Amino acid sequence: MPITVHSNLSLYAVPTAYALAFLPHTIKLIWGGINGIKYNNLNPRAAADHSTLDIETKKVAKKCENLKAIHSNGLEIFPLFATAIIIGNFARLPAKYLNSFAALFLTSRVVFSAIYFLQASQTAAAARSGAFFVGMGASLVVLFQSANKVFSLSA
Repeated sequence: MPITVHSNLSLYAVPTAYALAFLPHTIKLIWGGINGIKYNNLNPRAAADHSTLDIETKKVAKKCENLKAIHSNGLEIFPLFATAIIIGNFARLPAKYLNSFAALFLTSRVVFSAIYFLQASQTAAAARSGAFFVGMGASLVVLFQSANKVFSLSA
């Protein structure tokens, strides 16, 4: 079946969002390892001791902390997004609407991640929060739209 503008691709966004949540973790492990930052896989959630690192490696360690936070945040928002996609499909919301929502959410996650990784000011932190709320807000809108549609069909 050829992909057209009417194709519902929104369900593909679910594994894509999950993969996006794990990308920062993967980058952190590889980049941190290359730069001499050791992680204890026996206790992976323990804070790493960076007190003995040189200044440049401490900068990398700080960026690795940002990558860890991006990863955690991606996992925290994922259930809301996945639920919105699944319930939106269950409610038979239009494919174009769901595709647009999925694209908006994924874009908001990429923007959030880039700002979080690069941020160096309160303005950047505010923009990062804005990107987060775009994705979260869009997910809530889809859930309410789905509930309204299901409710109207059952009335």
